[in-house]
Amino acid sequence: MAVNWTANLAVGLTFPLISESSMGNYSFVPFAVIITVLMGFLYVYLPKTNERQVEEVADKIRVRGATRGGGGRRARRMDVATNI
Repeated sequence: MAVNWTANLAVGLTFPLISESSMGNYSFVPFAVIITVLMGFLYVYLPKTNERQVEEVADKIRVRGATRGGGGRRARRMDVATNI
């Protein structure tokens, strides 16, 4: 929920500046670019979860984190979440 509020704040603060600039009718282009980049990131780095159990997804995230240097804080959080 905090991400939503933060994103709304960022758009609310930057949109007036962008719309007053020379972008005119294309003032939403920077936001579209950001969303496209974030969608690409999510597509590449998040595992597919359809028809899989929570444990399978957690194991896949843990394995992907281990191949990138141990997984760090996210892998430890997943361990705690799956042991509840």
